[in-house]
Amino acid sequence: MVSWFLSPVLSGATSVLMFVLVRHFILNASNPVARGLLCLPVAYGVTIFINVFSVLHDGPPCESHTVCMLVPYFETLHNTNKRYLHYYANTLPLSMKR
Repeated sequence: MVSWFLSPVLSGATSVLMFVLVRHFILNASNPVARGLLCLPVAYGVTIFINVFSVLHDGPPCESHTVCMLVPYFETLHNTNKRYLHYYANTLPLSMKR
């Protein structure tokens, strides 16, 4: 019952903290494009770490240990490829028209 209240509060606090940090260190910098490109690998690394950890930590219960180890890997690989295909299918035609 507490999680129904605590989860949105912590999500909101995390979002506000991230917005304040991005606004202070990236958007208000003298060269925000360079600062943003410098911080981009860190943001990608943190995002990938959180996603991989959540998939491996809360993976599906399996009877066979070898199959259970492969399921998160293939699921992550499939979702990553789907995101890249969606991104390139939507952005490349727009960039070629310019």
